[in-house]
Amino acid sequence: MLFSLPARPRGAIAFFGATGAVGIAVVGFEMLVTGVAGVRWSIPLLLAPPAAFGIASLAGGRSRLAPYRSRPAAAWLASAAVFLLLVAYAAATARATSPDLVLFWGAKGERFALARGIDVAFLARPANYLMHPDYPPLLPFVEAFATMFAGRFAWGASLFLMPWFLGITGAIFHAAALRRLENARAAAALTAIFVGTLGLADLVSATAGSADGLLVAFETAALASLSAIGSRRLSEWTAGLCLAAAGLAKIEGVFFAAIVAFAAVALTRSSWRSRATSAWHLATAPALAFGTWLLFCRAHRLVAMYRADVFGAPTLRFLPRILSVMGRTASYDHAYVPWLALAASAWAFRRFGFAAVPVAAAGLFLAADVGFYLNGNSDPSMWVGWSSARTLTTVLACGFLSIGRTAIAGESRIMA
Repeated sequence: MLFSLPARPRGAIAFFGATGAVGIAVVGFEMLVTGVAGVRWSIPLLLAPPAAFGIASLAGGRSRLAPYRSRPAAAWLASAAVFLLLVAYAAATARATSPDLVLFWGAKGERFALARGIDVAFLARPANYLMHPDYPPLLPFVEAFATMFAGRFAWGASLFLMPWFLGITGAIFHAAALRRLENARAAAALTAIFVGTLGLADLVSATAGSADGLLVAFETAALASLSAIGSRRLSEWTAGLCLAAAGLAKIEGVFFAAIVAFAAVALTRSSWRSRATSAWHLATAPALAFGTWLLFCRAHRLVAMYRADVFGAPTLRFLPRILSVMGRTASYDHAYVPWLALAASAWAFRRFGFAAVPVAAAGLFLAADVGFYLNGNSDPSMWVGWSSARTLTTVLACGFLSIGRTAIAGESRIMA
């Protein structure tokens, strides 16, 4: 949507979302390739590709997106900014800090920065097994880049990644909403509700310093690309790159990439040859990115999670308890306000229609989430209670992204 060249995002909000997502993705992909190849990281090396990308984008022609027909509703956008400020305040005062920041995200980022690459020796130590040595590395890459630039790991500043990621997500959502709703006031209002809802979910689930916000940002970018770019090929390639970044952010991103590729192909009105081409566009980048990381881990004997014996065989024994705990955590400690906001938004904006792919992605991801908890022979209640509030933010985001008609006429089915 906003990542193609030549393209010039229209307005400061769209520009912020585009540059933020592109910068993270480009630097992350480069750190993966150079780290796997054994090339020592340096600031000039890592800055060269995004700098070239930015120059090419600014020197490019007009945006591929149609011009906006009216000015955004300032009051609604100001409300979204207030929500972001509240999230930033909560992050700054350690009201939403994820314990995983200290347990492994931050530790990996700091060690990668010291090693100027992927610290295999550190990951391979048996004492560090619980840091998940083979977990997708995009957030530690981002933290390592910032550490190298600043000269030290700033633990306090790392908490501001949560509002930064939320801001990128909201900016991308707003750009897509403008295209899909073709109504500046409606797009601004929906964006404000979206940012406020995800902000509340982030605070309650304590995501400051974790990769969940990064994951949702690229999930949002992928679905927004599929529904808001008029060119089908461009939308699919762009979505594929976003899905690759999502797969490198968290393991849930790998499942999400497969789900979105399946849903987009299954809900397309075209020939089987055209569907195969779409699958190729959507799946190539995620497969290459995650496959590269997985092969690297296998080569260095770092594989810990991706084994059949880690979680055990699936069982329905604990399904009632899993659903019960997920139901409680889904309230987000505020009487299910996020879901009520989603339902109210769907009703208020129903005249704009609904895109089918985000709806299908939400349902399939929720089923995969429950299915993941079914693996194992021990009661997963504690695990579900600790993690499901964060994983359910993907379902929330998909729900909001379903509001509005797709820009690709005749390609994706629309639920009226």
